[in-house]
Amino acid sequence: MKADINKKLLKKTLKEIFFLDINKTITYLPEKFNKQLIIKLLNEEDLRRRKIFENLFNKTFLECIDQIIGKKRINGLEGLENYFEDEIKTKGDKEYLKVLLNNLEKIISLKKLRKRG
Repeated sequence: MKADINKKLLKKTLKEIFFLDINKTITYLPEKFNKQLIIKLLNEEDLRRRKIFENLFNKTFLECIDQIIGKKRINGLEGLENYFEDEIKTKGDKEYLKVLLNNLEKIISLKKLRKRG
């Protein structure tokens, strides 16, 4: 990915990220599935649940990373770090992923934007 896209991705909310259409190679779900599900969750009749989803979908990708690596504790993302730990126990190099996530913001911010011409 280009540096500017990565920088923007860190600041995008979960709603912005997941609101996109599902890739056409995924044939068992409709393209608009994510968008429809998010709209349904944000219009939940139960006000308590609606607020939980509003809070969750307004979190940025960077906030999720901060929660996972323990840099910050973010209200509404409790338990995300536990899920991440459980997932990487069986998939990949745990230490590499932790180092990568700990330095991701720095790595992306140091990337120089290329002049297009």
